[in-house]
Amino acid sequence: MNLRSLNASTNRFAKSFVPYSLTHWNKLDVGIRSYSYSKFRMYLFECVRPPKPSHFSYGPRYACSLLARFRIGTHGLNDSLFSRGLVDSPACYCGCQCESISHFLLHCPLHINQRLLLLDQLSKIVGHIFDIKSLSDDAIKHLLIYGSSLSSNCNIMSLTQEYIILTKRFSHRNWYIPSYQLHLDGGREVCVWETNHIATHVLNAFIDLLLLCR
Repeated sequence: MNLRSLNASTNRFAKSFVPYSLTHWNKLDVGIRSYSYSKFRMYLFECVRPPKPSHFSYGPRYACSLLARFRIGTHGLNDSLFSRGLVDSPACYCGCQCESISHFLLHCPLHINQRLLLLDQLSKIVGHIFDIKSLSDDAIKHLLIYGSSLSSNCNIMSLTQEYIILTKRFSHRNWYIPSYQLHLDGGREVCVWETNHIATHVLNAFIDLLLLCR
C-alpha cells in the first residue's frame, strides 16, 4: 500500500525527513514493504552497511582509515572539501586547478618521489599479469584504492597506505578530524562510536515512522 505523499511547495521541504521518507517508501518493492519490523530493519542495515572485502581492513588502523576515506569521498583533498563548502578553492598546493584523487595519486609534482616508489612496487606485484603503463588513470586509481580480483590485494592496499602517509598530505590535526565526527555539548567532540549510536537511533526512528504509517 502506498502512503499519501505530502505536497511540497519547495524543493527544500521535499528533501526534509518526512516527505523524503514517504516518497522513498512508496518507491520500495511491494514485497519489501510487507516485511516484518525485524526483517525490514535487517534489510535496511544490509543496504547501509554492505559487506566489505577483507583487504579493506588490512593494515594499521590509522592507515586503513586514511584509505577508507578515499573510497567514501571524505578524504580531505581540496576537491572534496570545496564541494562541501569547507574551502574556498579546489586547487592543489602545486598550482593545479583541482586536487582530485587522481591528481594526488598519479600526477601531483609535490609527491613525485613517493609516487615513483609506489608505481615501481606496484609493477613488481602485478607486472606479471598486466603492464601498469598501459592502464588508464581511472584503472590505476581503482586498483590502488579498491584492489582487484588478484590475490595480492593486501599488498596493493599496503602500498597505497604507505604512499598516502609518506606524502604527509594529511598529517595535520585540522584535517584528521573525520567528517563523521560532530561537536556537541559546548564543543565536546563526539567520538566515532557515539556518532554511530546516534545514527542507529535515527535509523530506528525512520523504521518506526514508516511502520506506523502503513
